[in-house]
Amino acid sequence: MNIKTIILAAAGVALVGAGIAAPSMADPTTTGRVLNGMGSDTTQFVMNGFSKTTNGANVASWDASGSSKVDMGNEGCTAVNRANGSTAGRTALKNNDPAGCLQYARSSSFSADDLLTYYPFAIDGLTFAVTQTSSVPRTLTKAQLIAIYRCETNFEPVLPQTGSGSRADWLKYVFGVTSIPAGVDTSCYLGGGTDNTVLPQEHNGIQLTDNQVVGYSVAQWVSQENGSVSDVRGRTVLGLLDDKSPLMLNPGGANVRTVYNVVRRADGDAIAAAVVAGNNEGLNPVQIALKAVFHGSNSFLCSDTATIIKYGFAPVPAGATYGCGTQQLTS
Repeated sequence: MNIKTIILAAAGVALVGAGIAAPSMADPTTTGRVLNGMGSDTTQFVMNGFSKTTNGANVASWDASGSSKVDMGNEGCTAVNRANGSTAGRTALKNNDPAGCLQYARSSSFSADDLLTYYPFAIDGLTFAVTQTSSVPRTLTKAQLIAIYRCETNFEPVLPQTGSGSRADWLKYVFGVTSIPAGVDTSCYLGGGTDNTVLPQEHNGIQLTDNQVVGYSVAQWVSQENGSVSDVRGRTVLGLLDDKSPLMLNPGGANVRTVYNVVRRADGDAIAAAVVAGNNEGLNPVQIALKAVFHGSNSFLCSDTATIIKYGFAPVPAGATYGCGTQQLTS
C-alpha cells in the first residue's frame, strides 16, 4: 500500500471516529510480563495498543510520564524509575538498574551506540503546530521556520522537553543537527529552550499560545484526533511546510523519521546468531520473546500493520534501507 494512502486513510478515520474510540493509554494493568519497556512519548501509545493484542501479551509498555516509580510486578522490579523520553529510555536500558527489569526501550530517534541494537517498525512525520488564532502563519517555508528558531522574528519558538527523541529530530530538521547549534540565539525561546520546568511534554499543545510555534508528531496528531489516545492538542492545528500537507508522507522527506524499539546489543547479537543458525537454541526466554516480537518483517509487531496505522504511523516502506524488524546498528 502507498504510504500516502495509509496516512490519508488514518486521517479519514479521524474525521468520523473522533470521540468514539476509547483512548489507549496509561500503564499496563497486567504486570509480570516478559518484556518491559519505557522511553519515547511518541511511540508509547502504539506500543500500549500492541500490548493489548494477542501477540503482544508478553509486552508491557510503561508511559513516559506519570508516577516517578513503577511496579512491574516482577521480582526486584517493584520500584523502577520511570524513563521519560527516548534518551532516558535508552539510558535506563543500558544501565540495567535494577538488573533485569527492562528488556527494551522505545525510541523515536536513532543514536548509534555500541551497547544497543535498534529495530525499526514504523515511520512518522514532523511538522509545526500553532494555535487556531495564531499570529504565526499556518504555512511556512523551511527558511521562515529556521528564522523563527534563530530568533529573527517576533514569534516564540518552543521545543519539547530535553531528552525527547522528537526534540532531537525536530532540531535536526530545522538546523541539521540534533541539538541547538553553538551561536544560535535562544533568548526568544520558551524557557531558553532548556528549562524543563516550563517546556511542554512533547505532542501536547494545551499550553501553546498565539505567538508560539512547536514541532509536533503527525502520528500523535492523527491518533489524538481519531480518539485512539487522549486528546491534548488544545487549540492547535498542524501547519504546512513548503505548502505540503503534513498528512502526505514522503518516506524520503527530511521531516519524515523512522521510529524504533531498542534492545541491548548482547541480546541483538544473540538473536542474529539464532537467525543464522535457524533455531532458538542458546537463546534465553527473554531473547526468544524479543526475537518473536521485534526481529524481522514477519515479527509480531511488524505484522500488525493495523495497530501501527491505527495510531497514526505508517509501516516502514518496502525497499527501505532498513526494513521493519531489521537490526540497525548505524544510521
